[in-house]
Amino acid sequence: YKFARDSGQYSYASQLLAALRNFSLFSSDSIYWAGFFEAEMHMVMLERDVAERILLQIINITKSSSLKANALCRLGDIYREYGKFQISLKYYKQSQVLLEAENEAFTSAYVSSMIGVVHKCQLNLDEALSFMNRSLSQFTKLKQYSSQNNRVAFGNIVEDKVDIDRHIGNLYRDIADVYYEERDYSKALKHLKTSIAILTSIKREYEVALSQVYLGRAYHQLKKYSESIRQFEQTLRIFQERPDYNQLASARCFLAEVLLDLDRFDEALFHSESAYVIATKYDLKMWQAFSARSIATSLLKLNSDLAEPVIEKYLEAVSIAFSFHVTLYDKILQYLKVDIQWLSQYDREASRGFKNLLQQRLKRLENEVVEQITSELLDSKILEEQN
Repeated sequence: YKFARDSGQYSYASQLLAALRNFSLFSSDSIYWAGFFEAEMHMVMLERDVAERILLQIINITKSSSLKANALCRLGDIYREYGKFQISLKYYKQSQVLLEAENEAFTSAYVSSMIGVVHKCQLNLDEALSFMNRSLSQFTKLKQYSSQNNRVAFGNIVEDKVDIDRHIGNLYRDIADVYYEERDYSKALKHLKTSIAILTSIKREYEVALSQVYLGRAYHQLKKYSESIRQFEQTLRIFQERPDYNQLASARCFLAEVLLDLDRFDEALFHSESAYVIATKYDLKMWQAFSARSIATSLLKLNSDLAEPVIEKYLEAVSIAFSFHVTLYDKILQYLKVDIQWLSQYDREASRGFKNLLQQRLKRLENEVVEQITSELLDSKILEEQN
């Protein structure tokens, strides 16, 4: 399994673990771990529904509170990636209660950081920083505690010092993202450089690339365009080799945004369309919305006569964003206003016609979207009660 996982054969790795899970001579805890790692493989392959089903199954086969907490934590991760933040928080908090009762300091520190990430996604930035700084303090204490040993036990879990450093490096990136949302780009840069230094020192190339994506975004806001493009281009190779389709789509979306600001519309269209193909194939709603908007903007600026296909893409972006999360919906609408203003500089009549046509289509879409969201909220409530 480990060989298959490390060589990128995730489907084969998950099949091996499924076989182990059905091995009758295993203890319940061994079956639990086979299921836990099988769920991990399905998450890597973006098969979150399969991962969720396995995690719910293994919660019921172990009597260990700490093992139940680990599975609840991963369920929190799944719902966070779906954009269902309230359900995600519920699972994280259930996990944390069990972990604190069992004195599982390491995983508890991780859960604190993830609660912070969820608050960041909901733009509760003060809450986000509070949980992230709490987690950073927890990991720092664990590192000091383990300073005399390469491996040390925390409750029932044994961790490498290197793994503690990995979490600290990732936390600096998450904290930087909060400062990015607060538009404090200097603080964001400072934390990102710390993150990259820590992760580079322990040879975590993939996590370094994740921090470089955020660094590219910060440089973009500071109008350091060439440095921003360099960061994004360096990450594309790593995400393609892994492969990590979620991060690959995000890097291409952010790169397209920089290229749009530089009026390099053909290149922006190429990266937007590449991101859109990936996001559609793997049901990555956020990047599907962002890339649809970038495609529309690129087409609009390349040829303002393409009203119908451009509007179709804008409407798709708005609909997806609304179904995913209201914050993303607001961002897409803000982009729309900017693009219409841009068009009015060149052709006021075309801008008025485009705006009127768009408003008509948006009104028609609104009822459809409200019906869809009402249905999804009802399904979410039913699923939550079942779980």
